[in-house]
Amino acid sequence: MRWRNSVQHNLGRRALTPRGKQGFTIIELVVITLIVGILAAVIGTKMFDMSSAEMATRRMEVASRIRHAQIRAMKQASVWGVRCDATDYWLFTGNDPDSAADRRAFPGAGADKVSLASKGMAMDAFTVYFDRYGIPYTSYTSAAVNTKVGTGSAVGFTLTVSGSGDSHDFSIEPETGFIQ
Repeated sequence: MRWRNSVQHNLGRRALTPRGKQGFTIIELVVITLIVGILAAVIGTKMFDMSSAEMATRRMEVASRIRHAQIRAMKQASVWGVRCDATDYWLFTGNDPDSAADRRAFPGAGADKVSLASKGMAMDAFTVYFDRYGIPYTSYTSAAVNTKVGTGSAVGFTLTVSGSGDSHDFSIEPETGFIQ
């Protein structure tokens, strides 16, 4: 009996509550879903900026190519480096970065020089050499005249992606050749 009275009491209360307090109507759910969808589309496109993705891609490409020169120098126990003249950049072996005979193509590049304009980027001119231990140098002509990175001259350069104006400053750490 007691259970029956409580059920009747609850049913009676529900009958007395206004219709708006029972839940959401289909129209309200559809309107809220549309508003949330529109907000997600607008905010999502603002958060994912293609220029920053392009910059990250170019930054990783340049850093990995410099790292490739360092690895080649350590594997082959000879001098390797990367040179950029603000128009093109290339991989070289030996002491003369401007010698066409000493230029080598980067893996997947096809040609021995990579055009900065074709990649949609600009870079400061720089030259970095790596010895057989992977130590970076700004000058490498002979054992007596070599200039290690960090002994008065650091290797630093700026990469700028065209169109977006985004730029990234690179630096090559002394002794380890770590690229930041």
